[in-house]
Amino acid sequence: MINTLTSHKSHVNAFQFMKKTNTLFSGGDDNIMIIWSTIQINNGKFIKKIFDHKREISCLIANTEQDFIVSGSYDSNIKFWR
Repeated sequence: MINTLTSHKSHVNAFQFMKKTNTLFSGGDDNIMIIWSTIQINNGKFIKKIFDHKREISCLIANTEQDFIVSGSYDSNIKFWR
């Protein structure tokens, strides 16, 4: 094991790597999407927390060009992020 990322306060339901931007996105039952730098994965620090969903995040996916990510939530919303 390299490291454990521990900034979520509840279950992690989804994550997505974006090699083009060296980022990892994670989302879970705490309604938070967290953006991590894969270059600095060893320090366990996140880049940003996004508190835009009102309920649990159930899925994350990057488009083929890896220039945006889509999040789905039990708040019945699909959101596009750049």
